[in-house]
Amino acid sequence: MKIFTDDGVYVQKNDIMYLSNLNIDIPFSIYYKLSNPAKIDDSNKYKFIKYDTEEEIETFKRLDWIIDYNDVKDLTIEQLNEMGESVANQKQIAITRLNFMPPYLKKECLYISEQCKKVNYKMSSIIDIIWLKKGLLSFQFPNEVKEECQKKFSNIKK
Repeated sequence: MKIFTDDGVYVQKNDIMYLSNLNIDIPFSIYYKLSNPAKIDDSNKYKFIKYDTEEEIETFKRLDWIIDYNDVKDLTIEQLNEMGESVANQKQIAITRLNFMPPYLKKECLYISEQCKKVNYKMSSIIDIIWLKKGLLSFQFPNEVKEECQKKFSNIKK
C-alpha cells in the first residue's frame, strides 16, 4: 500500500521488495532507503518507508499495481471484492493474449508476463485490504497519517 501526503509518499516494504521481481527502471534511492532487504519477513513487511524526492514520488504515482490508500479507504468489502474481480478479469485477458501470441513476438510476451505478475500482486494486496477491514490483519500506519488511517480501517464496512 502507498499513502500520499503533502510532503511525500509512504510505501510498505513488501511493495518495494516486489519491485525487484519486475523488469522496470526505478531510482536507486528507493532500494537504498529500504536499508536491509534481506531482513524483510512477515514481522516487518507491512512497515512503511517514506519517500520524499520528486523522482521517488513520481515513480510511485506511476506504479498503479501498488494499492493507493486513497483509492480504497472508503470502499466497502463488497466494493473491494468487485475491484478484485475486475483485476482478475484483467489478468484473464492478459493470459488469453499471451496464449495466442506467436513465439516470435518474445518481447511482447515478456511484457504481458510482467503485466500478469503486477496483476497477481495487486490481487493479493486487495485481499490484504479486505482482511484489514475485517480485522483479520493489522499493521502500524506511519505516525504522520496514523489517526486518519486507523479511523478508516477501524470502522468495518460490509
